[in-house]
Amino acid sequence: MDTKSDSEEFILSNANIFQSDRLRNVLALLLCVVIIVAVLVSQVQGVLRAKSIYEHEESYFRLFTTLSNIFALLCNLVMLSYAIDGLRKKRFKLPKWVVLVYFSGTLCLFITMLVTLIFILPVRGTVAVTGVLFWQHIFIPVCTLLMFVFTCNERMLKLNEMILTTIPYFIYSILYGVLVKLVGAENGGWYDEYQLFSRFNWYVVVLFCALVGFLTAGILLLIHNVSTQIRYKNLINCINKSLEGKDKESIETEVFEHGISQQFRSDRFDITIPIDELKLISEKSDDYSLEQLAEIYVKGAMKEFIEGKDREQ
Repeated sequence: MDTKSDSEEFILSNANIFQSDRLRNVLALLLCVVIIVAVLVSQVQGVLRAKSIYEHEESYFRLFTTLSNIFALLCNLVMLSYAIDGLRKKRFKLPKWVVLVYFSGTLCLFITMLVTLIFILPVRGTVAVTGVLFWQHIFIPVCTLLMFVFTCNERMLKLNEMILTTIPYFIYSILYGVLVKLVGAENGGWYDEYQLFSRFNWYVVVLFCALVGFLTAGILLLIHNVSTQIRYKNLINCINKSLEGKDKESIETEVFEHGISQQFRSDRFDITIPIDELKLISEKSDDYSLEQLAEIYVKGAMKEFIEGKDREQ
């Protein structure tokens, strides 16, 4: 089999079947940087602004908006590491736990934005969406939503997984209720910053928070799964187009060459097998099973090591 392994440029340019996630990877990197910078800048501005608004500056860090933005910062720091690694390996894949954590962060910010637009904006006017509050209430939530919808859409999520993502939201809701309603500010608890318990009975607040949490999570789950289905269909179209007119030997060569290309960006102990793409290729081709394609790919990825030319030596 002529793989032309001496030309990295040739190998990388011929792995067409496996390049459908390139744009998704770049988008993830750009949005991560934008969100991280926006959160850091807005938090500094928020702290400075809090000095003139709150009697006690620590009250600023009790707000759901503040904590949601900080949570988003942590989520995007994790995502950034995978985005950078994806560009290095030419393969952007996210573990399920990362997707679920990012789902949770998106949920908190999405709730922040919806509550602002539906309840706060009509009462307080544009002051709720101007200045630093524009970044915290609108810009960062929108960017995080875009990130979740267009870069975390690798696999379908289930209802029980959606319920897990609501845990941080409900932890804050319970904590807020206990420290405001049961403890009270006069006993060292929290002030009712959102004026929920001062306006409504406690059971109304509980039902409202539960409804908001599960309804919003359900909306995000639906959007995510639709986006995942669209991405999967696009991947199938990409596979079909790549396989069009190719014989058995051409398919084997392309899979083998993509395995070889891993040597230029990954340690041999850190090589990942593109199961999704190989599975689709095996389904569209009668010549190879998934196991055969995976074996061909691994042989390509380990070719240099097998030949005793490991680049680490």
